[in-house]
Amino acid sequence: MSINSTPKDLVALDLLKRTAEGQRASFQKLYQLTNRQVYTYLNRFLCNKNATDEVLAATYLEVWRSAKRYQGSYRVCIWILLIARAKAKRKLKQLMADEKQNPAINPGNLDKQKLLIWAMSNLQPHHRELLGLALMPEFTYHEIAKLMNIQVNTAKIRVFSAKDALLQSLVQLEDD
Repeated sequence: MSINSTPKDLVALDLLKRTAEGQRASFQKLYQLTNRQVYTYLNRFLCNKNATDEVLAATYLEVWRSAKRYQGSYRVCIWILLIARAKAKRKLKQLMADEKQNPAINPGNLDKQKLLIWAMSNLQPHHRELLGLALMPEFTYHEIAKLMNIQVNTAKIRVFSAKDALLQSLVQLEDD
């Protein structure tokens, strides 16, 4: 754990260690402690509730199975997000293949919140993923960079680019 570890990080680490020992109650507490962050990330990335629920379940199953392999290179939540990210990328490929068979939604009658969600869902997957992480206040650019396996300055530039793409998407909708 790093010097910047929060009390929540330390609790998560303890719970993961106990999970690695097979303690189901500790796993349940770890899930309760981290699932909101993971769900939010997945939902922003996948923009599909059913897919989010499916990947969330698969992620925590993998956490249970691989808790013994945790090496401490990342905060526990980041480690879980790395697992979720890998599973979400596979699911996104499947969703994109399925999407080719379904007609697009007409954004004309959506309220502002739904319009924003619609605009986010129409971004490129890498933009959605970056915005999903950047909008979570507990993640720094340094952690986003670690998670994405890129340099910090590259993460900042890509988040700026994703925000710009979202703005352009919203401006285009207003013009239509």
